[in-house]
Amino acid sequence: MENTEVVVEKNSRQCGIGLCRLTACQKFADIRIFLAVMCVAGGIQAAFAGYSASLNTTLEKRFSIGSFLIGTINACFEIGYIIAAINVTHFAAKAHVPRCLSFGFLIISFGAFLVAFLHFIMPSTEPTSMLSNYSSNTKYIVFLYLGQFCIGVGSSPILTLAPTFIDSHVHSSKSPPMIAALYSTSALGPVFGFALGTVALNLHENLIDNHSGLKPHDARWIGAWWFGYFFLGAFLTICAFIMFSFPLRLRTETG
Repeated sequence: MENTEVVVEKNSRQCGIGLCRLTACQKFADIRIFLAVMCVAGGIQAAFAGYSASLNTTLEKRFSIGSFLIGTINACFEIGYIIAAINVTHFAAKAHVPRCLSFGFLIISFGAFLVAFLHFIMPSTEPTSMLSNYSSNTKYIVFLYLGQFCIGVGSSPILTLAPTFIDSHVHSSKSPPMIAALYSTSALGPVFGFALGTVALNLHENLIDNHSGLKPHDARWIGAWWFGYFFLGAFLTICAFIMFSFPLRLRTETG
């Protein structure tokens, strides 16, 4: 029984996944490394807000829907965030914070891939029928609703669990600047999202096969709206696996 408790205690402070806990990896069981990963992941998560906002006009054309539906789709993020926040704060005291964050990242990635997947299952765009043939595409908007909802659910732990986890591992004098760094990168995320949206929307929806001959300045142009979701989701998936390897307790920073 004592040996089991020793193993559990040891694993709770070691980096790794399952039985794979290499000695060389243990130097990464540090709150500063945790903060660095969180800053990257937080920036990516926040980038979804800027990226989604940059797509509004394109999605209206691609799915032949109005601004009201676009607004309700974006509202699904807030709904998912609030629902998850209530549950996250309730169970936070007993949670394995790095793993909760990792699952949150994966949920965001799932939502992003769900939206990006639409590109591969929807009929291709035809510039000559921009206004007439898109009505059949409205049945696909459920993927947009679910995707935004998942992104909202997964985003909740980032700004609720991460700051308290950092605060519990550092001296009171070091906690404010570290938490400020986390919030700062999250604040810069939408800027990166808008920039990514600009790049993506200047690419053709099919990236390579632009048989229409249209240019980005043409009113009938549909950019690669889905690409950013795939790009951000892929990077956040990498962050999820890194975060999952962090132990329950990290080395603390004293004053």
